Amino acid sequence: MNNLNSFFLGCLLFSASLSMANADERTDAFQRVKNSVVSIEAQQKGLAVSSGTLKDRLMRGSGVFISDRSQIVTAADLVQTADWIEVTFMKNKTISGRVQSSTMRVGIATLDLEVLPTDVAGAKMGDSDKVQIGERVFVVQVSSGMEPKMIAGRVTRRRKSGMMMENFLPSDFLQTNLALTRHDDGTALFNANGEVIGIISNTLSSAAGLPGMNFAIPSNLLVELLLKEPFFWSGVSGCMLSGSLARSFQLPQEKGFLVEKISDDSPFVKLGLHAGTKGGKVNGESLILGGDVVLAVDDISLAKENAANEIRDHLKTVAKNSHVKLKIFRDGKTQELATTLQD
Repeated sequence: MNNLNSFFLGCLLFSASLSMANADERTDAFQRVKNSVVSIEAQQKGLAVSSGTLKDRLMRGSGVFISDRSQIVTAADLVQTADWIEVTFMKNKTISGRVQSSTMRVGIATLDLEVLPTDVAGAKMGDSDKVQIGERVFVVQVSSGMEPKMIAGRVTRRRKSGMMMENFLPSDFLQTNLALTRHDDGTALFNANGEVIGIISNTLSSAAGLPGMNFAIPSNLLVELLLKEPFFWSGVSGCMLSGSLARSFQLPQEKGFLVEKISDDSPFVKLGLHAGTKGGKVNGESLILGGDVVLAVDDISLAKENAANEIRDHLKTVAKNSHVKLKIFRDGKTQELATTLQD
């Protein structure tokens, strides 16, 4: 019996030692990477509940400074239509940012900084394909005027994008049991070695209809889509109209893209593209109404099958100082807008 008790005691001590070692490993990693995590403030238009009209709204979230790119990675919904962006590092250094690349289909964006920090070691990207269910992970939680905090947890599941959003690109998204807030949107998910293996996205939680659950866009998808070959940033967000919605808007074709919000810095502002002005419901759908409906981009009709991908790929190849035109539907009439893209 004594031998049996000694065996169980040894197992408990080994398990406790292993847990302490894992905790220490994450603590060490936290100290190494905490200064790479930033808080982000972005001003964009949002619906005022009382009036149903668009008003300036301050959005808050997080991001991470990537060492080999000298860029900030964050959540696209935080900055896609922002009129201005400010990035604050741990040492209370605030720098203006500008969207360099963004894709709402996956929910991630990269920011260029007006001035690069010289005293911040950026985070390194990890291999998200190697992440295992049950693996220990953490995020660095940042709040204005407070010390950064480590929130630790585990990866609980890998979910196929098709299970969550039809229009998301094929990928496995990482589900965690981390206790996060809405201000953690866009922050980095680190493994125990302090490598970025994902970006936390509130968009995924909302799209999946699973509020309260936390999902991360895997780092390998981020590298493939934004860091290797940046997406064109449109500065526009809205809703694809098809079926009964398209008929309700009396569109001259089967599909079109309703412009709901647009950044003041959007390259399409020069075209005179109009965003929405007020909230409303059409066929039970809550929309921001009053904006243009885009029918085609450079003769690529949105009514075509797979038009979104074709337009996305086309805009990735559009060079600065190139001529771009849009076919739009405004006030019941079809119009054409054209301009030259500039820096």
